[in-house]
Amino acid sequence: MRYRWRRINELFGDLLHDPEFVVTVTILLKATVPMWKAGDLSDVAIYKAAQA
Repeated sequence: MRYRWRRINELFGDLLHDPEFVVTVTILLKATVPMWKAGDLSDVAIYKAAQA
């Protein structure tokens, strides 16, 4: 848990203190959970393609 929290802080830093950002990220995460549970990883494929 500590590693993950440290990593989140490295990625988002001061944005974690912005209530609008936190709400937006929370909504996005909640929206993607049903896709992941259903086995749809298309969002991961899109992310990986954008990183390449």
